[in-house]
Formats: sequence, structure tokens, C-alpha cells
Amino acid sequence: MLHFLLNFGDPGIDVTPRAAEILGFCSDLALWTGIAFELPLLMFLFAALNVTPYPLLRRGRKWAAIGLMIAAAVIIPTPDALSMLIIWAPLYLLFKLGLILARFARPRTTTSTLALLIGLAIAHKTQRPAVTTRLAPSA
Repeated sequence: MLHFLLNFGDPGIDVTPRAAEILGFCSDLALWTGIAFELPLLMFLFAALNVTPYPLLRRGRKWAAIGLMIAAAVIIPTPDALSMLIIWAPLYLLFKLGLILARFARPRTTTSTLALLIGLAIAHKTQRPAVTTRLAPSA
């Protein structure tokens, strides 16, 4: 891949990459690719925990598409739309895969996890400290 990128431009221009630039490019590429491929797993997990249930995710498809377009525009610094679409399409397909996985998640039926955590935090905050008594030493 590096050989292709170095020979991509005009042959009259001499490109001398630095090791820091190459390592930065490879680590950024690995980081953002890894984050993108975690999207379906996170969607499944949030649907199973009932943080974002499947119907909410399904209703938010349009907003997700717009958000992913904005993310693709930020990731790709070029102003052309084709590069943005090349990045947006896999992201949207990963979102659709996450939507399919979220459909098969078994959400909690009692209450949402977020409400449960808030309730536990309130209960913990209002709980009185335990009173300890000393027992007389047995002789």
C-alpha cells in the first residue's frame, strides 16, 4: 500500500516520507477503521441493554445517515463529494448491519438500563451510613 501511495502522484515530484508521517498515517488508519467496525457491536449492545431500543434506532435512520455524512466529510479533508461517498457508504452499511443485529437483541423488558442506573445512583446517595456497634469482648 505504501509503494502505491508513494508512486501515485506526478513522477517528476520526489517524495521523501518521514518515519513519523508513515507511522502516524498507519496508526490513524487502524484507529478509525477499528472504531468504524465497532459500530454494529455497540448498536447491538445498546439495544440489548435497552439504552437505545431497536425502534428508536430504526426511526433515527435518516439522522444517522446525515451524521455519518458529516463524519465522512470531516474524516476526508478533500472537498469533492466522491471521496466523501466512498467513506460514507461503508459506514452506512455498518450502521445497517448494526440495525439488523439490534433487531435480534433481546432488550430488558422491565425498564431501561439508563433509568435503572439513575435510580441506583439516587438510592445510593440517599442511603444512610450503617451504624456499627462494638461488642463487648468475651472473657
